[in-house]
Amino acid sequence: MSIAAGSNILASDFVDTPSGAGDSGKVAKLDAQGKIPNGFSYRDYQAFTANGTWTKPTGLSGNELAVIQLWGSGAGGGSGSGSGGGGGGAFVELFIRVGLLGATEAVVVGAATAAETTGNNTSFGSWKTAYGGGRATGGGGGGGGGHSGKGADVASNTGGVGGTPIGGASAGGDSTFGGGGGGTGGATPTGGGTAIQGGGGGGGGGTTGSGGSDGGASTFGGGGGGGSSASWGVGGGGSSALGGAGGAATITTGVAGTAPGGGGGGGEITGGGGARGEVRVWVL
Repeated sequence: MSIAAGSNILASDFVDTPSGAGDSGKVAKLDAQGKIPNGFSYRDYQAFTANGTWTKPTGLSGNELAVIQLWGSGAGGGSGSGSGGGGGGAFVELFIRVGLLGATEAVVVGAATAAETTGNNTSFGSWKTAYGGGRATGGGGGGGGGHSGKGADVASNTGGVGGTPIGGASAGGDSTFGGGGGGTGGATPTGGGTAIQGGGGGGGGGTTGSGGSDGGASTFGGGGGGGSSASWGVGGGGSSALGGAGGAATITTGVAGTAPGGGGGGGEITGGGGARGEVRVWVL
């Protein structure tokens, strides 16, 4: 990687354009000051939206840096009156010397989920795993996935605890590397907890006479799905700066989360599905 002195270029400084755009379509994001980062180049980029095999590029010394980003998949939102939203999938990142990696590494991408289905894990070889969100099958929202554990499923009005480490509290608590806690359902539903790298917690569903609640936002992980309420207003999906957003709740079929890792919204008839995970690998 060629970087001017004093630069601080992270994997999050790169943006992949839609599938099929090719290497020429990959550009640098603007920095916090709205400037393009100092000149850089990278040797190889491979992205996976389904299971596959990463192949090490040829002609390397082995001292190059690989930057690997992973998202677990989001969980499905609950189905039925006053259902909670599904938790978002976690984001993890690995910086490793290319020489330590095998000639090939197995890539498992957490598949998209149906309503009321737990999110799936994503992994790169044995090196790193990003955990999926917790499903909602009751009024409480599912917990967001964390760095070292899935978000908790929920089948009651008590929101699911966010995935470890230090996952969010069940009543919509916030976290950093753990998942946001799912919101509490019932007469006074609460929104899903937020996270930095974990997934956002699903919003709690409300009973008749109360509105639903919003899913928790995440900075890098997937946002949590919104909670529904019987025709009294529904919650929106949690946002994410780098991952996918959670789906909104509706009074019919909840909106599915967006990739990578967004949790599904609750639905008064059927919940929305959780979005797939993803793996991105740069060799710098």
